[in-house]
Amino acid sequence: MKKALVLAAFVASAGSAMADVELFNGNTTGGPTYNRVLTGNPPTGLSGVGTAVAYQVVPMYTNINASVVFEITAAASGYDTFMTLYGPGGFNPLAALTNAVVADDDAGAGSNSLFSANLTGGAQYYVVVSGFDNADFGTYTLQMSSSSADITIGNIPAPSALALLGVAGLAARRRR
Repeated sequence: MKKALVLAAFVASAGSAMADVELFNGNTTGGPTYNRVLTGNPPTGLSGVGTAVAYQVVPMYTNINASVVFEITAAASGYDTFMTLYGPGGFNPLAALTNAVVADDDAGAGSNSLFSANLTGGAQYYVVVSGFDNADFGTYTLQMSSSSADITIGNIPAPSALALLGVAGLAARRRR
């Protein structure tokens, strides 16, 4: 009977769409600064007003190829956010255009940032949250959502770490 219930639950969930929403609460106050990029897909220039914006980097990845929506909500109404997605290869504040995938200023509600991007599963991405100009900084919430992929905030584990986790799992399983 137990197996039949498990099988029924699996079959019932197999047809439903997987959805993932991840939230990250951050703060750019007192953070390092850089000359941010201009809005674009991809961005093609550097800002003339955001030449020393405080920023925070949020590493993330998905388990499969998928479209992900990125949205910033600032805690203070005076904080005009700016958000840039950097692809595999990373983010270098001294070469802000390198690996930049998409950047936005105000596509979200009010002066909040919003964009979507098609990500390659298993590839490392970096969301850089900053202000529009040098006087914009503060607390924010980053929401990342996908209707088809699992989103993970953080760095992709090194292959050697994954192998160690697998070996540890086998050892623990054999002890039973």
